[in-house]
Order: sequence, then C-alpha cells, then structure tokens
Amino acid sequence: GDPAQHHYGAGVLTATFINFLVGTIALAVVAGISLAIQGYPVSSTPLAWWMLTGGLLGVIFIGTSAGVMHRIGALMVILSLVAGQTVGGLLLDLSPWGGSIVPPINTLIGVALVLIAITIPALQNRTAK
Repeated sequence: GDPAQHHYGAGVLTATFINFLVGTIALAVVAGISLAIQGYPVSSTPLAWWMLTGGLLGVIFIGTSAGVMHRIGALMVILSLVAGQTVGGLLLDLSPWGGSIVPPINTLIGVALVLIAITIPALQNRTAK
C-alpha cells in the first residue's frame, strides 16, 4: 500500500501504546503509594466480567481518536466527544436505567447548543473542501 499510510498507521499504534504505557506506570505508582500508606484492602467487591470492558473500550477510544485526528482535526474530535457525552447523558436520563427523568428545558437547550456547535464547523469544513 501507500508508504505514507503505513507510516501513519504505525504512528496511531505508537500513540495508543505510549498513552497506555504512561497511564499504567502512573497507576502502578499511585497503587504502590496507596498500598504503602493504607495496606492491602481488607474487603473487595466481586469482579464481574463486564467491569473489565473499560480497558478494552479505552484502547479503542484512544486508537480511534488518534486515527481520526488528522482527518477531521482536534476541534471536531473534541466537539464530537462533548456531543456524544451530552447526547449519551440525555439518553441515559430518558432510559429506565436513568429513572426515565424528564430533563428540564435548560438541559434540552444545552444539548441543542452542543449539537449546533458541532454542526457549524462540520458544515464549514465540507464547503471549504
């Protein structure tokens, strides 16, 4: 394939690996300090399989972010993240797991503003190309 594309793919993998390596080292240092000060926890919560999905989703998230950053730019990545979290929070509020909460009008206005905020640069990028 294209040598530039091959080099870019390696950059995404490297960025993802370094991100998780640094995070793992930081967590290990903090855990070591915590163990030295507080000792090993006496009781623990049982570990369910789905509790481990956060790590896998984190790897996918970092890899995807690094992979699309060069295509859509940092502004669109950040706006997409905020929009996804805002809409996701609204959907959780409306769901049975969130208590089927009817959100106040200021929440709905906030979600609408976030969606407008991502639409404006997206449209400007399409017309600029």
